[in-house]
Amino acid sequence: MNSVMKLLKTKPAKIAMAVCAALAVLAAVFFLQPGPGKRDIPVTVPEPTQEETALLTRQAQGVLIDVDAALRQTRAEATSALQSAFMTQTQTQLTFSQTSGAAAATQTNAASTSEMTTTKSVVTSTAPATAKSVTSSAAASTSTTTTTTTTTTQAQLTCTVSVRCDTILRKENFDKLSPAKQNIVPANGVILSSRSVSFTEGESVFDVLKRVTQGERIHMDFDNNPMYNSAYIAAIGNLYERDCGELSGWMYRVNGVYPGYGCGKYALRSGDVVEWLYTCDLGWDIGGGGITQR
Repeated sequence: MNSVMKLLKTKPAKIAMAVCAALAVLAAVFFLQPGPGKRDIPVTVPEPTQEETALLTRQAQGVLIDVDAALRQTRAEATSALQSAFMTQTQTQLTFSQTSGAAAATQTNAASTSEMTTTKSVVTSTAPATAKSVTSSAAASTSTTTTTTTTTTQAQLTCTVSVRCDTILRKENFDKLSPAKQNIVPANGVILSSRSVSFTEGESVFDVLKRVTQGERIHMDFDNNPMYNSAYIAAIGNLYERDCGELSGWMYRVNGVYPGYGCGKYALRSGDVVEWLYTCDLGWDIGGGGITQR
């Protein structure tokens, strides 16, 4: 045992042990490096310090030193370097993971935002169609209203119509009346009192007279005259032409004026006042003398 200790204290032995220790440290550093699946982080073996250089110099000069203590110090420094490298690698991997997570979250948020934008775009594009559907309904409603208004306006066209034979009640004319007709003449000479009658645009005086007499159950007789393209009123209330003399018969006037043509040609206007009068003297006794209405 003493001989072994003496051998270890020799200069060659100490140098050999120092070299073995250095090789052991290098081997440990090599085998502790991260594998190919991890990020390769270079590990730098620290250069010998001044103290180590001095120690080696003294060993080379044959000065006896505590090699065990020197080796322990060298191993401790190597271990510290490895721990520092490991901590650095771990911190780098953690930072990379956090960065990747943040990037994924950002991408997810961007996708959500894009989806929201697309949905909003779809909703916005639907509105005009609704709007277009609402606009078409309003147009149809307006059209219907316009049609109704037009119909109402036509229904509001009115004129005033009356039928009288009061000229017969004059003594000189009544004596001419056929005895068979004296009982049908009204006491006041009014066959149809003045009343407002509705008509449609384009209707004539004849159209209104025919409708009114039918509605009031008043006798009315007429002849269609192809030569004059109009109707000639032969009788109203059973009073015919020539019943009160050779020059007697029916005439009409509108707004106090006697037209010079048949009643089937006179197109009414709203507000017209139409009067049918029985004349005993070819119109001279009612203010229409000499006027022919055919």
